[in-house]
Amino acid sequence: DGFYDKAENVAKIIKSLLAGAETASIESKRLLKRKQALENNAAKLKVYLQTEMERLEIKKINSPLFTIQIQKNPASVEIVEEALLEEFFIVQEPKIDKKRIAELLKAGEVIDGAILVESESLRIR
Repeated sequence: DGFYDKAENVAKIIKSLLAGAETASIESKRLLKRKQALENNAAKLKVYLQTEMERLEIKKINSPLFTIQIQKNPASVEIVEEALLEEFFIVQEPKIDKKRIAELLKAGEVIDGAILVESESLRIR
């Protein structure tokens, strides 16, 4: 009887921890939105500052806190028509098809490097 009470109490703690994890997940999504909003505001202000410096033909500003300057960026590739690129330029990372391997293993095939594993897990309702 003592273990059953203990198991019930552990299940309560598990449920409480999962509820806390859900709350943390919701909060992290909220904080991510806030982070993105702050980054977007900073990017807009950066564009504004660069536009005004270009309009006023100012290349560099020295102040006690910052050095602000417009500089050339290194050349970068811009894809204008992806369909025209040769297949050589398109990188595909190898990916293991576990679903297909499972189907073959269940059908009785032997696949070197893979086995079918059955496991158990605890469910609390």
